[in-house]
Amino acid sequence: LRLPYADAGLTDLQAAAHALDRLAFGPTPGQAQRVAEQGVAAWIEAQIEGAIPDPDLDARIEALPDYGQSLQYLTEHYRRSGGVSREARAAGYIPADAVKNSEPYREGTQRYMRERNIQNFRALFPILFDSKILPAVEGRNQLREVLADFWFNHFNLTARGGNVQSALVYDREAIRPHVLAPFRQLLGATARHPGMLHYLDNRR
Repeated sequence: LRLPYADAGLTDLQAAAHALDRLAFGPTPGQAQRVAEQGVAAWIEAQIEGAIPDPDLDARIEALPDYGQSLQYLTEHYRRSGGVSREARAAGYIPADAVKNSEPYREGTQRYMRERNIQNFRALFPILFDSKILPAVEGRNQLREVLADFWFNHFNLTARGGNVQSALVYDREAIRPHVLAPFRQLLGATARHPGMLHYLDNRR
């Protein structure tokens, strides 16, 4: 890979800073100098390959609660409180005469959720945010992260309305594995993913 930046009058350091601005989320302190010393072309080639080992980041992502769980698991264990409360009442956890949002109503719902390892779906939002922000800020495969952000926004689906379960799995399964693959693979993966089908109401 031959880059023409010297012909344009840029130094290695200037070219490194430019590459980090365009192919990454911008340079961290001292990073432009390190890229210049590595060689801008070598850094770009490594980014295009997108396979730089990043064990510390991988460990942090894997440590996110339930990040790697299936969509079925997430939809069963992260749910809207209203539907859970109806189940709790039907199962006898909430007294039949308990008024909605009263203390017996809340206590019965919470006990039902604890015993079945159910959480409110909103607990998944910090996990979704961390799974996207950590690689963007700290990841070594920066071009992969720029592309993951671009394609997630291009082939977007909403995380609103209790659809955060789908958004988390969609990003992990449909977007990230295919950002450096041929476009047809990415398109097929996004179009057929259950998260996208749910978002487009194709289940109906």
